[in-house]
Amino acid sequence: MSLSPLEMELNPEERDALLDKVATAVARRGLETPATLFLELHRPWTFFGSQGVFFLAPILGPMVGMQVIHRLGALLHDPENLDRLLDRIEEKAHEERKARMGDES
Repeated sequence: MSLSPLEMELNPEERDALLDKVATAVARRGLETPATLFLELHRPWTFFGSQGVFFLAPILGPMVGMQVIHRLGALLHDPENLDRLLDRIEEKAHEERKARMGDES
């Protein structure tokens, strides 16, 4: 199955919503440091990751949904999204720390 470049692009609203969802999940679990390290170490491989997602779509699709697979592949396809995700993780982690500090007072 091959997607045209137009089908692989997420609109900015979809992209931002997906990045926020991932960053919130990472920050809520307190995994911002390992996630940042993992993403930075694997930065050169993001394109291959996107292709791997599409390759595994027939296996993963029934479990998580084909739309999720295509959105994730499109997100990984653009290298700038990695920087956006790292920025969002940092923002969400900061918000999470502030919320915890407020709860302890």
